[in-house]
Amino acid sequence: MAYKNPLATMRRIIFLLFTFCLSAPASSQNPISIERIINDLNWGNCSESDVIIAFKDNVTKREHEEVWDGGLVSTFVLRNIRIGRSVSDANIIVNKYNRKLVKIGGIMLGKDYDWSKGVDEISKELEDYFSSFWGVEHKKSIEYDTDFDDEKTVYTNISCEWGDTYKNNKPSKGTFHLLHRAKIIVIAIEPK
Repeated sequence: MAYKNPLATMRRIIFLLFTFCLSAPASSQNPISIERIINDLNWGNCSESDVIIAFKDNVTKREHEEVWDGGLVSTFVLRNIRIGRSVSDANIIVNKYNRKLVKIGGIMLGKDYDWSKGVDEISKELEDYFSSFWGVEHKKSIEYDTDFDDEKTVYTNISCEWGDTYKNNKPSKGTFHLLHRAKIIVIAIEPK
C-alpha cells in the first residue's frame, strides 16, 4: 500500500471545498490592501489553495479557466485589491501541473489617476509607493511612442521592477507598467 501524505490530502479536500463554495460570486467583498497580499502569503512555497484560504472572501472562480503559454493558468480571480486610492482585481496565475503560485497579476489601474499631471509624476508616486514594500532599489525603463496620425504627439511608457536585491527583504518582487497612450497601469506580484 502506498503512503499518502495526510497534509497533501487535507489541502486537496480544503481546495475542493473552497472551489465548490466559490463557484458562485460573493455578494460582498471588502477591499484588501496590496500590502496584506505581499505580507500574508508564504511566497516561497505558495499554492493556489494557500491564496484561496488566505483571501477567501475576495476570491471568485472564473466561469472559464484562462490559459497562457508555458503551462500557466488562472482559475480564480482575486477581487478588490486596494492600491492607494484605487481598487482593482487580479488573476491568480499558477502552474497548471502542480498548482504552485507563479504570480498575482493583471492588476489594472487607470481611472483613478489624474493623467493631466503627467506620467513622470504618476510614475514617481507609484515608485515611492512600491518602494515602501520592496525597497528603493529598482530598475526603471522608459520608452517613447508617437501617435499614429501625428508624430508630434509622444506617449511615454514606463516600466519599473523590484527584484531580488539585498534591500528587498520580502519574499516577493513586483513590477508595474505605465502605458500612457492607454492610460492604464498594470501591476504584478511574484515570488522571488
